[in-house]
Amino acid sequence: MAFKVTSTVNVRPQAFGPLADEPELQVLAEYVRAKRCALFVGAGLSAACGLPNWPELMARLIDRAAPWRVDRKKLPRAFTLVDDDREVWRGGVVKAACKRLGQDRMDTLISQVRAYTGQSLPWAMASLLQNLGRAQDEHDELSRLLAQKRYPEVASACREILGQAGFEQALQRALEPTKPLSAAHQHIARTPYACVVTTNFDDLIECAYAQAHGGTLPRAPTGTDLHAQGTLLMDGAFFVLKAHGDLRRPETLIFSADDYRRVIHAAPAFQAVFNTILMTHALLFVGYSLSDTNFRLMLDEQLTVFNGQVPPRYAILSGIGQVETDLLWRTSRLRVLTYDEDQHQNVEHALAVLAASAEEPTTNATPAPAQARQPLPRASREVRTAENEATRVLSIALRDDRLQATLWEPASGASLACEQAVASQALLAVADATRKAVKVHDHKRLGTDEIRACGQALAACLPPPVLEWLRQLPAGEPLGLRCLDGTHALPWEWLTLDDETLSLRLPLRRLSHSLVNAARGHRLVGAQARVLLIGDAGDGGHADLPALPDSDREVNSIAALLRRHLPPSAVTVFRGPEATRDRVLDAVRHGGYDIVHFAGHAWVNARESYFMAWDHLILGSQLTPALSAQPPALMVLSTHFSLCQPWGTDLTFAELTGVRQPHLRDLAAMGTDGFGETAMRCGVGAFIGSLGETPSADTADAMIVLYQQMLLGKTIDRALHQVQCASVRQGHSTALLFGAMGYRDIRLGRLAGPRSSGPKRR
Repeated sequence: MAFKVTSTVNVRPQAFGPLADEPELQVLAEYVRAKRCALFVGAGLSAACGLPNWPELMARLIDRAAPWRVDRKKLPRAFTLVDDDREVWRGGVVKAACKRLGQDRMDTLISQVRAYTGQSLPWAMASLLQNLGRAQDEHDELSRLLAQKRYPEVASACREILGQAGFEQALQRALEPTKPLSAAHQHIARTPYACVVTTNFDDLIECAYAQAHGGTLPRAPTGTDLHAQGTLLMDGAFFVLKAHGDLRRPETLIFSADDYRRVIHAAPAFQAVFNTILMTHALLFVGYSLSDTNFRLMLDEQLTVFNGQVPPRYAILSGIGQVETDLLWRTSRLRVLTYDEDQHQNVEHALAVLAASAEEPTTNATPAPAQARQPLPRASREVRTAENEATRVLSIALRDDRLQATLWEPASGASLACEQAVASQALLAVADATRKAVKVHDHKRLGTDEIRACGQALAACLPPPVLEWLRQLPAGEPLGLRCLDGTHALPWEWLTLDDETLSLRLPLRRLSHSLVNAARGHRLVGAQARVLLIGDAGDGGHADLPALPDSDREVNSIAALLRRHLPPSAVTVFRGPEATRDRVLDAVRHGGYDIVHFAGHAWVNARESYFMAWDHLILGSQLTPALSAQPPALMVLSTHFSLCQPWGTDLTFAELTGVRQPHLRDLAAMGTDGFGETAMRCGVGAFIGSLGETPSADTADAMIVLYQQMLLGKTIDRALHQVQCASVRQGHSTALLFGAMGYRDIRLGRLAGPRSSGPKRR
């Protein structure tokens, strides 16, 4: 066997027998089975999919930064040209340049120089030759830096030459996979690592995971996202930490020393999460040459702080001799599994052993045969991107005492930003109108006038160009709302244009205001979905809560709808004594449900949402880790203030009496009331909740129609839009109190076919 395990004594490394019997891999398998192993993935693993390694990537960037150049032997720094249009082409240096670039390219370049400078042909030729010479000098100097493995300096220089847009374009071209997913990626995706940390910019790990898990994308935060994911490690759910950024988000990429300072050293959240991973997991490095200075420094720092007592660390490396093996043990406490140069199939073999060992808890597990390589699931990801990200977006943020609105058009990529000052009286008008619109539903089924008044007060706070842009949107066109800096606490769904609320004009959904989609992961409803429906849990007779017969009608009707398309065992209903706290939390954490729907008693306080179970309250902070372990594709909380609690429904006495004048800064200081944003941070795909106190009878009717619409194949925003329009036509407006959040491609239409007679899921 080509794999060798090296010890720290000064002897030549010896080859072991079958890889499955090597003790180091068996020890690692134990950590993997316990979900206490973190896998670190470097560029070497992406090479099997046709991506360049670091030296190759830098070489491509250099060629892109200096594409037109002439050897200095043919083009000296000092040369003479004849000041004559015909004679200038006959000079030796000009002929050398033409031979190097080709006459057609030379003609094009000289025409561009003349058009830009207005110079005569000889002077334009002199300028062109000087630039060609400088390009050669830059290429030579960058190549010297590359030979010295000074990759950050090379990348920084290329970015300066190309400009940010040109640099990003060059990266996109260089990092496009040309081959299918490798067997190594497939083995990783079926192995229960606690997490994967990668310095690669590509999304091959995410693609492999989606391919192995029915299209579900894992959470994939970058270092800039971790400040909003403080419970990431405690949640216990798998994630991919993209330590050097994500190619799809160029602002997160780390190349230069400035980038390291900006994203890593100046980001305490990244430092905290990274150090916690290092000190609480066994580590396995694959695809690395371990030349990443920053990672080596962090590894070494841990040794200094803890006097060498750190969790086990392993690295699979090629061509490592005894001297370097000893050095890696001494400086980083790395145990090296080495193999011969160019025998990279051994990496796939080792990863297969770990995958098979984790599946079979026996010490003699043999590696499973590598699966046939499948094409990258790029087409499906493009569809999901088109549905979720390529919709028009209205972003609303605060800038001191001004409200800033930014409009984004996906077709052109263009955006328009404008601001407007908002006075205290305008804010008081919004708060007063919001409170009336919510409270009117205590005694009326139709509160459209009050909702419209609130929407008009909101419209007065937005710049006129934004309102005009919204008026021009085609009816029925999906719109995303990104509400930042506390503006999530305003009911933008009720924004009124020409006496019509926005939610009746357009299918709307809110986007997470703390996380980008890639950091949240993406789970779709499975073809054989599992559904958890929780009706009126009651209170065990202790809190004297009123019964909610319509909540039971709601979940029973939805269950009947879904059981027409799913096996009866796939739909679970909890009511009354069945809905104990422990049973609900256990079902959410371990049940693998695609849809979780709660219709019982709930409320929100200054800190968090809470829900009534039969025997105890379920705090939002208790539900969060259970959701994070197995986040559903869709979560519906058809209960009070579950999306968020709008500002104005909980004003202080000082604000109500005018002692304290409200200010936009009050919004920025607000917490994330309600459960919508919490669900987004847990990785829930899509969320439907309320902005008020919803009457139970109308709520039940709305939720039943919502599921009917989703079973017809509508996305969540279109389904909710249909429900709201139908509700108002029928003379009640409760449905307008509900809003959608998250991904819009959560569909139930695939369930509406004939029920499968095959084996039942789980």
